[in-house]
Amino acid sequence: MVTIDYQDSPGIHRESSEPTIETGLQPVGRETLAAITTDLAQELLKALTSEERAKWLLQIDEAIVLEPFRFEVRGAPMLARPNDTIRREFVAVKLLHRLPVHSIDQVERIDVAPTADDGLTLTIWVKIPEPVGR
Repeated sequence: MVTIDYQDSPGIHRESSEPTIETGLQPVGRETLAAITTDLAQELLKALTSEERAKWLLQIDEAIVLEPFRFEVRGAPMLARPNDTIRREFVAVKLLHRLPVHSIDQVERIDVAPTADDGLTLTIWVKIPEPVGR
């Protein structure tokens, strides 16, 4: 049996034409995750009784979905203070035109986190509007 030295990686100095099997971890793709989620949801719905299914569908209709919008802000250290009024005023003046809402009252929450370069990351949580016709 011929082996390779520890410092050599497999595939280098191979004299055989045998197939190589390589293993490793790779992230699951977006399409794969979507297919798995769809299959699991269908299996869940099949397993529910008609009463449980009606409750499930009602929960879907009543669910509130928020979408985060992230912005990096520099030169506004006052936003780091735990003052919601200052943050809302800043968002109303500087960022509201970038959000899918018409009023600062439609903004659910504003989170602030420091960045590595003395800036701040603003995460603005906005309720996703219901589709037209519902």
